[in-house]
Formats: sequence, structure tokens, C-alpha cells
Amino acid sequence: MSLDEGTRAPVALPLLAGALAIMAAVAWFSAGLPAWARVAAPLSTWLLVLPVLAVISLPSHCPPASTARRFHAALQLVGMHALGVVLLVGWPLLRLMQAPALPAALLLGLACAVSVLWPWRYWPALTLALREADGEPPSSQRRIQRGLRAASALTGSRDVFPTHGLPVLVLHTLLVIAPAIFAWRLPQPATSVLVWLLAVTAGAAIYRIIHLRALDALAPTPAALVEEDSPAPARTLDIPANPVLRAAALRSALRSGQVDDALAILEAGVDPCSLALPDEADQRDALHIAATLNDSRPLRAMIAAGVDVNHRCVGLTPLLLATRDSYYGRPEIVLALIANGADIHVRDEAGRTALHHAALSSEPAVLAMLLDAGAQVDAVDDEGYTPLAWACAHGNIGAARLLLSHRASVAGAGTVPPLCAAASASDDLPVLVEVLLRARAQPDAVDAQGRSALHHAAGNGHEAVVKALVAAGADPGLRDHDGQSPLQHACRKLPADASMFAVLLAAGADAAELAQSRPAAGVETDGGTGAPSTATLLSAVRPAVLLAWRSNAGEAERAALAMEAASQGAWPALRAATALPLPIDQKLPDGRHLVDAAIRLGPTGLSLLAALPPTAGCGTGRLSALLSTALGDIASYERLALAWLDAGADPFFDAAGSSPLHHAVGHGMETLVERLLERGADPSRADRAGMTPLHLALRHNNERALRLCRQLLRHGGKPHAAAGSGETPLALALDADRPALVEWLRWRGWHLPGRRLIGADLVAAARLGDLAAVRRLLTLGLDTAARDRQGCTALIRAAGGGHRPVLGELLVHGAAVDACTPSGVTALSAALVAGHMAIVETLLEHGAAVEQRLANDTTALMVAAACGNREGVTRLLAAGADVTARDAAGNRALHAAAGHAFGAADGDAARAMLLALVSAGSEVDAVNDAGLTALHVACGAAAVSAAHADGIDAGLDVLLSRSRAVNLPDRHGCTPLHYAAAHGQAGAVRRLLGNGAQRDLRDSGGWRAEDYAVQSGYTDVAQALRMPVAPAASPSLPLRPA
Repeated sequence: MSLDEGTRAPVALPLLAGALAIMAAVAWFSAGLPAWARVAAPLSTWLLVLPVLAVISLPSHCPPASTARRFHAALQLVGMHALGVVLLVGWPLLRLMQAPALPAALLLGLACAVSVLWPWRYWPALTLALREADGEPPSSQRRIQRGLRAASALTGSRDVFPTHGLPVLVLHTLLVIAPAIFAWRLPQPATSVLVWLLAVTAGAAIYRIIHLRALDALAPTPAALVEEDSPAPARTLDIPANPVLRAAALRSALRSGQVDDALAILEAGVDPCSLALPDEADQRDALHIAATLNDSRPLRAMIAAGVDVNHRCVGLTPLLLATRDSYYGRPEIVLALIANGADIHVRDEAGRTALHHAALSSEPAVLAMLLDAGAQVDAVDDEGYTPLAWACAHGNIGAARLLLSHRASVAGAGTVPPLCAAASASDDLPVLVEVLLRARAQPDAVDAQGRSALHHAAGNGHEAVVKALVAAGADPGLRDHDGQSPLQHACRKLPADASMFAVLLAAGADAAELAQSRPAAGVETDGGTGAPSTATLLSAVRPAVLLAWRSNAGEAERAALAMEAASQGAWPALRAATALPLPIDQKLPDGRHLVDAAIRLGPTGLSLLAALPPTAGCGTGRLSALLSTALGDIASYERLALAWLDAGADPFFDAAGSSPLHHAVGHGMETLVERLLERGADPSRADRAGMTPLHLALRHNNERALRLCRQLLRHGGKPHAAAGSGETPLALALDADRPALVEWLRWRGWHLPGRRLIGADLVAAARLGDLAAVRRLLTLGLDTAARDRQGCTALIRAAGGGHRPVLGELLVHGAAVDACTPSGVTALSAALVAGHMAIVETLLEHGAAVEQRLANDTTALMVAAACGNREGVTRLLAAGADVTARDAAGNRALHAAAGHAFGAADGDAARAMLLALVSAGSEVDAVNDAGLTALHVACGAAAVSAAHADGIDAGLDVLLSRSRAVNLPDRHGCTPLHYAAAHGQAGAVRRLLGNGAQRDLRDSGGWRAEDYAVQSGYTDVAQALRMPVAPAASPSLPLRPA
């Protein structure tokens, strides 16, 4: 009978429910009588629950014969839950009704929550007893058991408690406690009874609807309600049409072992090698999942469909997966793969072949298949294990014998010797060792650490293996690469075994090695056996000695003992512990890491931390945690912090708000501060109080504070950064009257950029002429050879700006006098152009080269002449400047001076400069590459500025009296007269004509000087060129001195 049928009940049951309701109401009203109140009041409230339970338990429309039986079973289940609710909620509800208070309300809420949640798995059973099923048991007890079992099965296969079960149980709990709430809050009897009857009827009906609909959602058919031995109906498989979903369904069927479903999906067509979806926990494809099944039908179906049996997924092929993940092996799977072309030589990420994995199987069938198929019997993995050594390391005697029968090597040259692997197995296997020895394995073969099988057996406490090896002639005095003998390895195994020592000592081991293996002065022995006494062996259990005896102890044990020794200050035991490597990532029994716990010990844990590898400080925030506990021996803390920093410790993070730089500055660790700053630590970062490292540096004495401030300022410290209190480092220094610090924290002219200082900052300070800033920057180590974006050094900027004190400071610090910019400017040329003769004098005194070639191969003398710097020309000539030097265009200093004279307003100064050059031996008629003499230039041949008569007259005064080439044409055929006429200089034209210039000479274009004047519009000049001119008298200028 389905759940969606009508819910009409027999007539007798509503009458019964009404009778119970009336009885409960009478008992409730009777509680108002004084004599009855004491007995009936606690019970009458809960009697109101009975009608509710009767309505809830009413069965659906069914034959009259089963109505009473169903009602009885349902009432028992509903009543059990109601009784539990009453027991849990009753006392807290009564307490709340008697004296409303917060504790009672909280307790009531907790009781209600427990009442709702405790029947999680069995909530459908409250109504399952009402359902019909074939073969229904006549007993209500059987019906109840069947209902509970069906409820568990339904919720186990599909848990819908949050969406279906929770509303049902909440409503049921509320209906149970509703009468008590009505009795408490509704005192009027008539109104209370009416409201109560309506609430019970409506609530029970709503409860029935919700509960039956929830059951329909859980089990749409009643087949699950029959006995467990009833046959399950046949189901149809819904194969998705989407290829991706179909492949996912195939993988799901294979994972759950539903082979028939998987075969059906394969038959419908699907790619077994399609990748798993990203949200799948198992990322293997269907082919690899099939390789791990015991049923080979899915794999054979895939092979028949043409799948690639060597396809890799998650780094493995199906063959590797089939041999690796089974203790008993999968012969059918492996045979199917090999028969269809699986590569038996393929390796996994550890370099192991299928033969390695098969060597661990308890059944030799798979191993024999691989060997018969030609697998390489001596293949070596990345750790140096052959299949034989791998089988021996795991104690697989059967696999070892099979491999030896196929001529597996026992030599172990360059690999892990099988005998060493057998001796290091977790079990004492003398039989396996004897099998290898009979196969001619060398007893003293050693591994990469120089340890023989006797070392491994003694260290692992395998006494039977030790006896077998000693009997085969193993050397008990052989030492490994650490200088340890088998006897010393045996000392590391506790509890110590006296018989093990007896075997090794009887074989010739030196008893003195026992004393070397422990801090004790010597070892007591029993009688003449040479074996350690029981008292001696038991003393090794003491913590102070245990670490020295057991360098091969478990990591957790060794870490805990090291912490115990460090915390108790047991330095001998700690030295014994730190003589051997300790794990840095091992957790202690209390869950803390060894390194973190040692840091929290403070100075007592410093020795333990120093003994750990430097990589111990690579955890997040560990460097800062270490520095925050620094106390006492600050130098040792600094050395340890430097080692951690070099190993990669985090120089930035700190969960407490203070960076490692804050701690380093606070402790005055100057070397560590510099290393942190070099790695990018921010010197302007503030802690939780707003303090920067520069604030903390001021807490030290003047000398150390000054050194720390210089370090921080060099890397971008900010003297004006305000802390949370508003104080800046500069304000603190001023308030403490520390002038040396104030000088470094106050920057007046050039200001700190707020970042790491660079060489260009020195150039900028020199450009401003800030001597104090330049001195401080030089003290901070900025390079005087640094350049700005224009390529100027600080010396060039100081020379060009005329900042003589800054220049002197730079020269004292070794600034290069002859440094040159890419455009050819030197400090000397910059000073000459700017006319700073004091700078020129200083540079010449410090060895500035007067003949240094500048841009276009010019010299300083040419620059001074071109700028009209008469004093500079005179000083350079006195310093030995060469007046005959030529630039790239063939110009000399006289050409430059003549060019300046053409546009000079001060004729006297131009005349004096020209006379100085002529007097120094400059050749007046020397021509440049364009054929121009100084006279050409003075007449405007290379004019770059407007002509000035005073300057031209000064040039002609000096040059005409000494030139014999007044009519010399340049490469264009132009004479000085042509240039003078072209520039409209009538006075110069007359003087040239008076000194023998020929007016009719033509240039290469056939133009005369008159033509140039006419073309340029200078009619007065053209008129002067047409009129005859009398020879001019020689000016009264001094000749070159003899």
C-alpha cells in the first residue's frame, strides 16, 4: 500500500483520542482544586500529550483486521520518542515555568536540541510501522523491528535529515511539549481547551503530512520495507549521453566494484583513458582503476576496445599500478597486460619497475610472469635497490629465492647490497641471510655509507642475523664512513641486549669501543665473558647517557631527550645529543616543533638551536621569534641569526607586529642589521606602537646609536616618521640633547629621499652645494664616482655650481678630477664655462689635466677661449696648455678666441685674450680643415651669435697686424672680405681693404664681396667696396716679444 493513499482512519480511533483528550482536560482542570493540585499538577500537564500521540499514530486507510495492530506498533514508536522528549525536556521546562531564569532557559534549549538530534538515523521509523508490505509480520514487535531496520537502511543509503528529518523531529518535539506550554501561558480553562484542541488537531495533521512526504522522498517504493532476505527488484542502469559524464560513471562503477555496470557502460562506448574531473578525489582514469580490480573483465573489455596498455596516469602505467597495490598480486590482470604489449621495463617516479613492486608480493605468480616475460632482473631504482635488494629489505624470502634462481646479482656493486638490505629489514631473518650467503654474497659488502650487513643487523638488534654473519666471517672491526663499528651501532639499540654484545665481543670486537660510545669512564663486564654487565646496560637507559648510546634512536625520542637536556641545563647530555644530526621538523609529545620549543626556552635553548642545521630557522616567523627571546649572550644570538639568515630564514614576517629588524636594532646587532637591510628589510616599517627601527636605535649609547642610525639612514630610514605617541627620532634626539645624533637626523638643504640611498643622491647634494649633506653621504659610503642621469659626477656638479667647499670635500675623499660626462664635460671645463676661477685653480692644483681631450677632441683652452674666459686662458697658458692643439675640425684655441671676439661686447677683454694666445705662440695664419684662419673667423666665418663691432675691431686689431694671408680663400673660395661684407660690417670691410684685401676676388660660385653685400641688403657696404680706399696705417700694437 503506497503512502499517497488516503489518511482516513476508523471511527473508533478518533473517539478514543477524544476520550483521552477529555480525561486529560478534566485532570488538568482538577489540578486547580487545592486537595488535588499537589498530586495532579505535575502529571496532568503531560496527560495532554496522550491525545497528540493518538492522532499521530492513527494508521492510514487499511483493512480493519490490521488497524489495531498497526496503531499499537506506531503508538509504541511514537510513545518511545515522546517519553524521551518528556524525560529530557520535562524538568528544565518545569523549572522555567516555576521560576523563569537564564540558566533554566539555556538548559531547556539544550534539552530540546538533544531531543531533536538523538534519533538521527531512525526518524522515519516513527511512521514506517504504518506502512503495508508483503509478508507483513503479525506481531507488533516484529513490525517495530522491521520499521527500525528499514529506517536505518533508508537513511544510510540517502541521508536527507537536514531537509526532511529535522522538520519532522522538530514538529514532533513541539507537539509533545505544546500542552505544557498551553497550560503555562493560557490560564482561562474554556479558552485553553478550545485552543488546545485546535492546536493538537492541526499540529498532528501537519505532522502526518510532513512525515509521510519525507518518507516518500526517501523511499518511493515499499520494497525496502520487506525482510532482508527478500529478493531485490531488478534495476535499470541509466547511462549518461554526455561523454564526460559517461566516463565519470564508468570510473564510479569501477571504484565501487560494480563490474556489470562498468561492462554495460563500456559496451555503450566510452574512452577509458579520459581524465578524471577536477573535483574527483581519485584522479586515476578508468583504465588504471580497472588494473587494480580482482575481476579482469573490465580490463579485457578495454583492451578489446583498443586501449593503450602503456598509457600513463598519475605517473604510473596500468602494469605498475597492478603490481604495486596488491599484497597477493593480480595474476590475471598482469597476464592480460603483458599478453597485450605492456612495457615491463617502464619505471615509476622512484625509478622502480614492475619487478620491484612484484618482489613485495606474497605470491610468486606475478613475479614469475615478469621474469618469464624478460624483465630486467638487476634493474636499479633511484635509491640503489635492485628487485632482489628490495625483496630482502621487506623480508620476502620466497621472492628472493625466485630472483636468485633467475641469476639475480648479490654483489651490489654501486647499489644497495642485498645482504645489507636483508640485515636492515624490520624482522630478524637469519634464513634470508643464509639464502644470500649460500648464493655467495660477500659478508663484508658495504653500502654507500660504508656500512656492512653486520652494522645494520647490530644497529637493528637482529641477534640471529648477527650470529649468521659472524659465522660467515663478517668483520666486527669494520668501520663505516662515520668511524663507527658494528659494536657501536649495537650500543644505539635500547633496551640493550647483553647477548648481542657477547656475540660481537666473542667475534673480536674491541670492548673499549663501549666506553667510547657513552659518557661513562668505562664499561663493567661480567666475569671473563667480556660482555657488559646488566647494571652497565641498564645505566644506559638514563637520559644523560641515552643520547650518546642511541644516535639511531627514533626522531621523536631524540628530540624529546634533547629538549629535556636543554631545559634542565644538562650540558654533557646536550653535547652528546648535538654530536649527531637532530631532526628540525620533529614534533614533541605536546605537539610543538622542536625548533619552536627550543626558541621558547630562551637562553637555555640557545645551545640546542646552535647545534641544529641552519635550515632550522626557515620556518615562518622563526627568526623574529628567536630575536624576541634574545637575552644575555647577544653575540651568540647574532651569530645564530646570521647563520639562519644565510640559510634562507624569513627576514620580514613576525606575527607579534615587530619585524626581525626591530629586534636586531633593539639588541644592537649591527652586523645582523646590515644583513637584514641588504635583504630588503624596511627601515621605516612601524611596529604596533608606531615605532620604527630608527626610534629603537636611539635607546643605545651615543656611539652605537650613531652607527645604527647611519645604517638605517643609508637604507631609507625616515628621521621625521612619527610614532603612535607623535614623537619622531629627531624630536627624541633633540629632547635628549644628543647633538651628534641631531646632526645626522636633521637634513636642511638636501633632504633624504625616503628610500635606499644611491650614488645619484651624492651628485644631487653636491649640485645644491650642501656641504653637510655631502659629508654625511660620503661617510655613509656613497661612491664619489657615481653619476646622475646626465652622467655628471658630484665633482662636476660642484665645479659647475661653484661650490668650492663641496669640491674640496670630494677631492679629499678621492673624487676623480678628470672624470668626464658622455658629452665630454669635465670638472675643469664646467668651471671654465661658469667662470669659477677659484674652482679652476683648485682643480689645477689637484692635477687636473689641461690637455685632456673633451667632446670633438677639444681642449680646456679652447673651451675657455670660446667662452671668452680671459683669466682662464691666462691660467691655462701658465699651466702649460698647448696653443697649437687642434680639435676634430682642425680648429685651434685662436680660432675659438676669434669666434668669441666676433660677437663680444667687451672688445678690450677679447683683445687681451687674443694677444695672450698670439703671445703664447699661436700661429695667426693657421687654417682649420675648412681652410679658415683666425681672421676668417673674426670676420664671421663661423658666427654663432650676432656681430658686435667692438669685438670685431678687437680681433682685427690683433690679427691684421700679424696676418700675411688677408686674401687667403677658404675651401669655398671666400676671403675674410667676403665674410665681413656678408655680415654687413662696413668698418671691417674698410680695414680689410686698407690692409690689402682685394675687392674683386671671387669665391667658388663666382661671387665677389660686393655681391654678398648687395644680396644681403647692405648698400653702405657695397658702396664702400666700390670706392677706393687708402692704405691704412699699422696700428700701434705691440709685436710678439722677442
